[in-house]
This record gives sequence, structure tokens and C-alpha cells, in this order.
Amino acid sequence: MPHIIVYGTPDHHGLSQLATRLQDAAAGIEELRISAESVSISMPADRLKDTSVINVQVPNLFSRQDRTADVRNRLGKTLATTIRSWLVDHGITNWEHIHVWLSRLDPEVGYVTLPRDQKES
Repeated sequence: MPHIIVYGTPDHHGLSQLATRLQDAAAGIEELRISAESVSISMPADRLKDTSVINVQVPNLFSRQDRTADVRNRLGKTLATTIRSWLVDHGITNWEHIHVWLSRLDPEVGYVTLPRDQKES
């Protein structure tokens, strides 16, 4: 399921609320066919960050026919506007740009998942 990585977020007590908003926003794109609970979020601490730029990556979004360029672009715009809304709601004004990158994953090219309860064969 999608994993969203947000770099350059300001240190703020409301980051968990931002994570929830991003999960809900991604799940709101119907063509993705995902639930908010299936979206994972990372906001790594960036000790060298330039807080004027927030970079967002959605690496390895599973490739499907209905996940067209338009759908991916809508997801990117939705994530950017969700972050902007959160920044405004918290009075955070020291940012200039929000960049979002999305990449596709073709599971046939290389993907493995190992459930915790899977027995070795």
C-alpha cells in the first residue's frame, strides 16, 4: 500500500494530525482503491533542513490501469494542498514551496512481501 514520506516538516506538536490528514486525503482518491489505514506515513527528522521547502515522495505506488497520470497528479496535488492547509491552520508561514514526487511500482519487476505469520517453505 502507499507510503508517503514528507521531508522538511517543521517541528510541531501537530504532526500526527498532519499524518492523519494525509492518510485521509490519499484514501479520498477513489481510483486508488485504498483505505486510510493502509497508507503509511514517514516524516524523517531532517537536521539540515531548509524549512522553506517541503518535499513529499510517494515511492513505488503499485502500477494499475486505473492509476493513470491524471490520478497520480490528483494525488500529488491533493497531498500538497493538504499539507498547505495544515501549515495555514497552525500558523506556520516560513515555507515557500511544496514539491511532490510519485513513482510507480510494477510488482512483476521486483517486489516481495513477507507476512509475519508466514511459515518458511
